[in-house]
Amino acid sequence: MTVLGFLLVAALGAQVPAGAPYRAIDVTFRSQDGQELAGKLTMPESGGRRPVVVMIQTAEAQTADQRVQGPRGPIDFHDLYRKELAAIGVAFFSYEGRGVRAGDQPPRYVSIDRAAYNTSTLANKVLDAIAAVRALRARADVDPSRVFLTGVSEGTLLAAETATRMPGEIRGLVLSSVVTDMREAIKFMMTDGAFLQHRLFWDANGDGRITAEEFEADRRGVRRAAKLEFSTFDLNHDGVYVVEEMRTLGKAGVAAVDAADMTLLYRWLKGSAVLDVPDKWLEDHFAHGSTWSFLSQLDIPVGVFHGEADGNTPVEGVRGLERQAKAAGKSRMEFHYFPGLEHSLGGLDYFMRGAPSDGYKELFAYIRQQAGN
Repeated sequence: MTVLGFLLVAALGAQVPAGAPYRAIDVTFRSQDGQELAGKLTMPESGGRRPVVVMIQTAEAQTADQRVQGPRGPIDFHDLYRKELAAIGVAFFSYEGRGVRAGDQPPRYVSIDRAAYNTSTLANKVLDAIAAVRALRARADVDPSRVFLTGVSEGTLLAAETATRMPGEIRGLVLSSVVTDMREAIKFMMTDGAFLQHRLFWDANGDGRITAEEFEADRRGVRRAAKLEFSTFDLNHDGVYVVEEMRTLGKAGVAAVDAADMTLLYRWLKGSAVLDVPDKWLEDHFAHGSTWSFLSQLDIPVGVFHGEADGNTPVEGVRGLERQAKAAGKSRMEFHYFPGLEHSLGGLDYFMRGAPSDGYKELFAYIRQQAGN
């Protein structure tokens, strides 16, 4: 899950910087069950067979461009990957989810065929990813020995599972904002993760507490836009909002996760999430293997990139994943952490400041190293 669209609407202030030239190629492919999917391959202008990075679908209804609304018009978030990868001679492929098409309405520019979208089970998303990779490996302009999968949030789980199903066909994984376990991620989003996001909005002096004055100043305009009251969070009325109060507010939600109370959890999703998920999405995740259950089967390079201020997927879960990897002798797994970066890994920096964040700089440097470019 992501809050990328909301953050872009709230914070975007510049146009996409110029990057290396590339050409865009429309590619359609068919999944195992006959579902046809549309994608976009961007290829550096210089010739030769190129390594390719394939963006795996996330939990949201994602188009090939991941278009969102900014104050100066629509922005294609995947341009960050296209331009920066083209600069290092690497192709990039992204594709539309089942029942998902580009739309013309802000803020997310997406049109959803609900019946088709509801077939977006985790198992089908893996089959779609396999079909995408094999369609690319068959192309004359793609180097089939240098295919990388990248995923964000739910896409990290699906990228890891896809790689286990394609031994010898995937060169490596590039995972950011990792979901290690969806149950724990949801609990985190209801408690400490929510507080982390609130700190980004209101904790002006960075001391880990939010005062009534900071909340009222509302430096990013979130309180005013959402019409929030400080008393909602300041449960003991002492003029300071702290993480323990968010944990109290989230207790019922945490209990609902432990009890698998789907009625309450879907109500929370509908009211709190900024994305639309397929029917039975929670049941699907709760019955699914963890990210480690798939990564533990792999012996390929895996780069993990995670912001310590991520309010959706907890950094402690990723540190636990690192401990598991070390205990299992997974020396080809690398872990990179970034203070102050949130669930988008600072992706907004590219659009606001004209350069990738530190997180994305390291991510692209890792791809360049692994691709041998």
